[in-house]
Amino acid sequence: MPEKPAVTRPSPPNVEPAHRAETPALVRVGAPLFALLVLLLTFYNTLPYAAYDAAKLSKLFCAKAVAVGGAYLLAGRVLRFVHRAAQNGLDEESGNFLAFFVICAAWFGFWLLGLWPGFYMTDSYGTLWSMYSLSFDNWFSALHPLLYLALYQIVPNAVVVPIFQLLLTSLVFAYALAGLRRLGLSRFLTILLLLALLVNVPVIALTLLVTRDTVFSVVLLFFALWIFFRIVERERAFSGRELCFCAALIVFLAIYRGDGIALLLAVPLLLGLNGRISTPRAGMLFLGALLMLQIVKPALIKALAIPDDQKIAYSVSLMMNPLGYLLQNDYVTATPEQDRKVLGMLVDVDKVKEVSIPYEIPAFWSGYWKPVPEAAFSRVRALYGRMIMDNKALFLANRLICFSASTGMRPYGFTYCDMARDTKHAPHFDAVYNEPLHRTLFPALYQRQAGFIASASTFTGLHPEGKFLHWNFLPELALALLALALFPWFPATASTALVVLSRVPLVFLAAPAGQFKYYYSLYLFGFFVIFLLIAERKGAWARKGRQ
Repeated sequence: MPEKPAVTRPSPPNVEPAHRAETPALVRVGAPLFALLVLLLTFYNTLPYAAYDAAKLSKLFCAKAVAVGGAYLLAGRVLRFVHRAAQNGLDEESGNFLAFFVICAAWFGFWLLGLWPGFYMTDSYGTLWSMYSLSFDNWFSALHPLLYLALYQIVPNAVVVPIFQLLLTSLVFAYALAGLRRLGLSRFLTILLLLALLVNVPVIALTLLVTRDTVFSVVLLFFALWIFFRIVERERAFSGRELCFCAALIVFLAIYRGDGIALLLAVPLLLGLNGRISTPRAGMLFLGALLMLQIVKPALIKALAIPDDQKIAYSVSLMMNPLGYLLQNDYVTATPEQDRKVLGMLVDVDKVKEVSIPYEIPAFWSGYWKPVPEAAFSRVRALYGRMIMDNKALFLANRLICFSASTGMRPYGFTYCDMARDTKHAPHFDAVYNEPLHRTLFPALYQRQAGFIASASTFTGLHPEGKFLHWNFLPELALALLALALFPWFPATASTALVVLSRVPLVFLAAPAGQFKYYYSLYLFGFFVIFLLIAERKGAWARKGRQ
């Protein structure tokens, strides 16, 4: 009689031993300990303030919370990585990430050593001064000076901002390059992309330029690439945790720059089109992010004791460029005298008409306007809106000229600024200029590096050299639009393009000046487009092979 075969009881699927799910002791102990050390460092490095009040203490508390919270999260990620490498060895992707990060950080660090303490402009020193004086305004958003103040809790010197920016840029570049290698992009193409990103004048200059546009653009690029990898590598719907992460990044970017509000529509739309989220959940993501924004932004302004006195000033700065152009070109109106009277409540009409240029807002910076009550400003704003609607062609002509100045196609338009060497700075910026590290370390290296960037940023006409070659993002814009048009065949790359492009129309319509850095995220993304298309196709082939 044959023996009865033994019955093998398979272990329950997807169940791992309990000890694997536990947080390693290295992380449980190391992350809080590192955060505690950073907290102690923040008290040791606190800048001397003449007097403290509730508003100043609130700002310092928030800055310390950001510094300590960031330290805890960073330490947790690093220690988990170390623990996993110690247990299982360093896998290929982690090795690639480390190699790319070290290469990028060393490259940008080399440029920082020569251009020490980095590149600064008026906005840079204005933000640093607001941090020094603990008198925040809402001109650059509530988050921007808070970030600087948090960094100063760790290293109380302006050079900490370029150091932070180069590390952030290096991390995002390494994340992108390692991810593309994971999807099967060849070593040759990966190195080609790395060289295109590093041997790049605008990337070097804006990595070292102390400006919120660098931080915003790099975080936006990360967000777009994170969505790309999730769509290519995972066919399932986004989890609740992933959607919360999306909502948090949308809120962060919308607070950090006003035009980031476009992501509220773009992200739910692209996730829905890719089948990664149902229509009801897309609506929930939109409403959830909108609700978070309406709660977090006012709460942040209140916690940092930020006055509302800059709201009208910022709005005037956005209006001044098109307004001057309309006045200079005899805009069409049925009530010229009435218009002049209403505009005169806010601006010096004759002076605005005389000094305005379509690339900048000299009338605003020269003070040819005055603060007015909200009711009066509402009347001016309503008239301004009517002027635009009745003179659409003139308004669009102004916007095109301003846009073209951003692209490197004209001698006008801001690229970067080197105010760290400026001896005729404003007196209230003395606090930063007199910092111990706020001076060139290697003069000979500075001359070589600064001379190279300056020559590459000089307009010599529409020739493949100088500003037109290096500071022209029109090829990157064309590539991004191409990627968007390829949605039926390359949905992940097209979705990534939509994340980056979503804010461009708002910037085009509202930019007060022709500045390349407003479009820096678009410029960065353009270098990735071809490689994303290749990687997406390889990822699709790999999925078919597994099936």
